[in-house]
Amino acid sequence: MSLYRRAIKLLALKTRSLAADFFIALLQDSESFSTPVYLIGARKPISVINGFGPSRTSGSTQSKAHLLTGMKQKGDSADYDIEVQTANTYKVYIKQRNTDGSGLKIQMTVQDQNIVEQLNGELMQYLGKVTLAKGLSRLRLEVLSNESIKPWAQITGLRRIILVLEQSELDPAEFQLPN
Repeated sequence: MSLYRRAIKLLALKTRSLAADFFIALLQDSESFSTPVYLIGARKPISVINGFGPSRTSGSTQSKAHLLTGMKQKGDSADYDIEVQTANTYKVYIKQRNTDGSGLKIQMTVQDQNIVEQLNGELMQYLGKVTLAKGLSRLRLEVLSNESIKPWAQITGLRRIILVLEQSELDPAEFQLPN
């Protein structure tokens, strides 16, 4: 066997060994499979929570590639872990890929505050305002009822929950984010 072939074979064995060690370390790391903690007010006027990144779902809610789906009846919900870094009042919006959830009455709960709103068919819908204290919290989005004329209405394309500092003039619809 040539020196070149022996070097390639040795390199392949070493690479395989390193990859196996890395994979084992990844499996044993207590944080490798943890859900995201979304930072709110981290030196920016707009904070973004990815709809598809909840820490927990219930009912028929599903986290799928790039969107949250299946929210259609009472008991369907998604929880998001957040860390408020800047205590302030925030305007809350949701951004959807489609309008399939029009007519659903939803509730967003965070730090003992509730916003109840009916989805109106806008892809970027304003929900209301919340005043958040600094620290770790859980934000919950849940369906309360279906007020739609369509009994099959459901959220099938929730992309983001967006929080904007109340005093900011920025329009979240103009904030450029990857699709």
